[in-house]
Amino acid sequence: MAGEAVSREKVLEELQKLAFGNCGDVVKLAFWKDADVSRLGKLDLRALAGLHSAANGGVELRLIDRARLIELLLEATAEQAGAGDAVGGLISAMNGAANRLSAGAAQYERDAPPGGWETPEAET
Repeated sequence: MAGEAVSREKVLEELQKLAFGNCGDVVKLAFWKDADVSRLGKLDLRALAGLHSAANGGVELRLIDRARLIELLLEATAEQAGAGDAVGGLISAMNGAANRLSAGAAQYERDAPPGGWETPEAET
């Protein structure tokens, strides 16, 4: 894709894949026990924003912000269709919900014990 011009449609298509795609492979990665790492390349990890291995053997995964991606898609759709107040109202409602979720996540991080939250061991 290097050197190629990227069309608006292609960008919107990729945003849709991220916003509405399956995160199952990210969950598989969290519990990966297979010694054959060559299979890792077949996993769809586009939704993965961050990965952290804890000292206790736990794994912390951060996923992309789907609410923000949906907001971007709605804005692009509104621009394209010349939509009016209905989409603007939906975007405002989504912004409010995202802000409340973000505030809850920040509180969750502040409440974390000094070593972080414990992750249960995966059953094999």
